[in-house]
Amino acid sequence: LYEVDGQLQDMDEAGIDIAVLNLAQWSLKGVEMCRLINDSIAQVVKEHPDRFIGCVHLPLDDTKASIEELHRGLDLGLRAWAILSSFLDITLDDERMSPIYDEVSRLKLPIVMHASLLPKGAESAYTIGRTLARAYDISGAALRIIYKVFQKWPDLQFILPHMGGVLPMMKGRVMAFFEPPPELGFKLEYPEDIRPLPKTLNELEATGAIPYFDKLFDRLYFDTGGACGWMPAMQAAVNAFRPEQIIFGTDYPMEIHTGKDKKWFIDNIKAMDIPARNKELIFSGNFNRVFGLKG
Repeated sequence: LYEVDGQLQDMDEAGIDIAVLNLAQWSLKGVEMCRLINDSIAQVVKEHPDRFIGCVHLPLDDTKASIEELHRGLDLGLRAWAILSSFLDITLDDERMSPIYDEVSRLKLPIVMHASLLPKGAESAYTIGRTLARAYDISGAALRIIYKVFQKWPDLQFILPHMGGVLPMMKGRVMAFFEPPPELGFKLEYPEDIRPLPKTLNELEATGAIPYFDKLFDRLYFDTGGACGWMPAMQAAVNAFRPEQIIFGTDYPMEIHTGKDKKWFIDNIKAMDIPARNKELIFSGNFNRVFGLKG
C-alpha cells in the first residue's frame, strides 16, 4: 500500500502537500505486526518529514502492550493514533479502551479512524459488508463516542472516515432520538406523549435539545473518503456537517487510486457552490488545526 515514490508522485500531480499514513486494518494481527507497521511508517516519515504524518498502530486486545507501543511509536516520531471503528469484540466504548484513552488524551494525539473490514455480525455476500456494514459500523462508532467516550474524554479529537458512514443522511434521526447523557448534568423535559418517539426539529428546538446535541456532535471530524468521489455524497456531508468538521481525504490507494483521480476529486470540490472559506477549511484549515500545523 505504501509504494512511497509512487505516492509522492500522485500527491504532486494532485497538488497535495501532506498525507497521513494509516494501516489500521493490520493492527488486528497483534503486537508484532503493529511494531512492524510502526517501524515502517516511522522510516517513511523520517525520510519525508514534510510530506507525511504517521499514525501509531496498537494491539487493542492487549492493553499493556498497547500503552507500551503507544510510547514507543511516539519516540519514533509518529503523531496520531490509527484505530478501527470496532476491533474484534472491542467497541470504542469498551472499558478496555479507558487506559489508552487516558494516555492519548494526556498526549493530545489526534485519532484517525478507519472502518473495520467486516464488522462483527456483517455478511460478506453481495458486497454488504464492504458497502453497507462498514458505513453502519462507522456511524455506530460515532454514537458510542458521543454518548460514552466524550463524557470522560471531551478533548479527544476523532477523525471519522467515509463521511461518517450514514450520518450525512441520518444525522436528523440521531438528533430525533437524542437523550443527553446524565454526565452532562442536564435532563431534557420532553412531553410524555412524545418522549419515546422521534422528535421533529421543531420539538427539539422547543425543548432546547439542539445546543446540547451540537455540543457533542460538533466535536467530531469527518474525512471526505468513502464514496469514491461521488459528489452527491459530498454535498450531503456539506449539508449535514459544519465546515469546521470536514477534512479532505480520499482513502488512497484503495478507493481513489491515482494522482489524476485525486485531482479530479479536488477540482470537483473546488467547483462546489459553497463559500471559499469552507473549501479552505476542508482542504487545509481543519487538518492544520487538528495536527498542529502552520497554515
